Amino acid sequence: MLGSLPARAPNATRWLAGGTLIAGTGSGPVSDAVIVIEGSRITAVGSRGQVSYPPNATVIRTDGRTILPGLVDSHVHLRDYMPPMFLRYGVTTVADTHDPTEWSLVQRDAINSGRIRGPRTFVSGERAANTTEGNPPSVQLKTVDEARAYGRKLIAMGVDVIKGH
Repeated sequence: MLGSLPARAPNATRWLAGGTLIAGTGSGPVSDAVIVIEGSRITAVGSRGQVSYPPNATVIRTDGRTILPGLVDSHVHLRDYMPPMFLRYGVTTVADTHDPTEWSLVQRDAINSGRIRGPRTFVSGERAANTTEGNPPSVQLKTVDEARAYGRKLIAMGVDVIKGH
C-alpha cells in the first residue's frame, strides 16, 4: 500500500485512515487503522481515536483496503528499469548483490536521495570468490591478504555489505 502512494514533498505529513492494518508483529489485524507518516517515516500507528495527528496533515482514505508493512527483497541484481516496479508491488527495501560496484553505488545514492523513485537500497558491489565466474565476473581472490585488501577497498567505496561466493 505505501509503495503505491503518490510522491509528496519530503517533509509533508500525511495520515492513512480507515483501512485494515496487518502490522506483521504477530498481533491481530487493526480495523479502522490510522497511520501517521511524517516525511518518509511512519511515526504513529493504531486504531482511529488512539492516534493523534497534526491538523495540517494530508488525509488519504484507505477504507476497504488492507495495509501491509513494506516487503524486503534481500537478493536482487538491480537493473535500471527495476526500482519503480518494486514499489508498485510493495517492496520498499532491496539488497543489490553482485553488480558492478561503482554503478551500484550511484544507483543506490540516486534512489536513496529521491532522484530516482525506488525502494531503499543496500549494495554489496562485486562479490569476492575463488573464481571469476558469473555475470558480472566475480573478483577472484586467492589469499587472505587479497581478501582483506578487497574488503577494505569496498568499505572505503561505501558499500553496505560485502558478498563472497
